[in-house]
Amino acid sequence: GVATTRPVQEAIAQTLEAKQTPWVVIADWGNPKEPNGSALSSGVTHLDEYIHTHYTFKQQFGNYQLWQRQQSP
Repeated sequence: GVATTRPVQEAIAQTLEAKQTPWVVIADWGNPKEPNGSALSSGVTHLDEYIHTHYTFKQQFGNYQLWQRQQSP
């Protein structure tokens, strides 16, 4: 819920791609219970889609997920 705009998500994905970042850690805290608009999803899923396409889920540690970059053929 922190990087909710498409331009920000695109910039993050471009950095992951450019640096060929080998590991990604995702913290899953669920939806925030804020008494304002920040509790609502923006509906932008570009970064999630990038991670699911280029990385493989490896392990869960509590609220944290570990994802490893897929090897190029």
